[in-house]
Amino acid sequence: MERRVRVAVANDYEIVVVGVAAMLSRYDDLEVVDMFIVGEESPSVPIDVVLYDTFGREAVDQVQLKELVSTPLVHHVVVFTLSWADPMVQAALQQGVRGVLSKALDGDELAERLREIARGTSIVSPPPHGRIASGTGRDWPGRSFGLSERESECLVLLAAGLRNSEIAKSLYVSEDTVKTHLKRGYRKLGVGNRAQATSVVLRHPSFTGRMDA
Repeated sequence: MERRVRVAVANDYEIVVVGVAAMLSRYDDLEVVDMFIVGEESPSVPIDVVLYDTFGREAVDQVQLKELVSTPLVHHVVVFTLSWADPMVQAALQQGVRGVLSKALDGDELAERLREIARGTSIVSPPPHGRIASGTGRDWPGRSFGLSERESECLVLLAAGLRNSEIAKSLYVSEDTVKTHLKRGYRKLGVGNRAQATSVVLRHPSFTGRMDA
């Protein structure tokens, strides 16, 4: 029997890594052997593929990618992203990642891409027909408020102190799009301004939960 593909999920938010791990747990030939908070720890066992989720990041953290790619226990690194733009994809590939996958992929499609990458195939899988949307089966901070993943990303970056123009640059969208996401996010959070939204993001368990040590 062929050995199961050993996968790790990496991000800054517990709910993100747990959500992706839960989605992948449905596949008998994939084994999620580690989940870790980026910047705080490293994989604890040999990993075939690290799925690096870009949620809540200012673009793709090139330093973190470089560290993951050079980690002895990691065979391949894959960027998993809702944002999609050629400069982002090229920057990630130049760091030595094995693939860049859109979050528009559903569970079956993601599992198949991970199998191919584990076998050594390099894959760039953009959203179909230019559609930028979250695939099914995952979770993200603030979803309990009814936030879309993009609205949540915008709010997380806002709480980190970024201006609208900086959020737009980070997520490869227009500033008007950021304003629309934030307006909808405020309404769903029940707040009226940036300060109130920041307070919710920094204090509510849906956003602040961390893995147990």
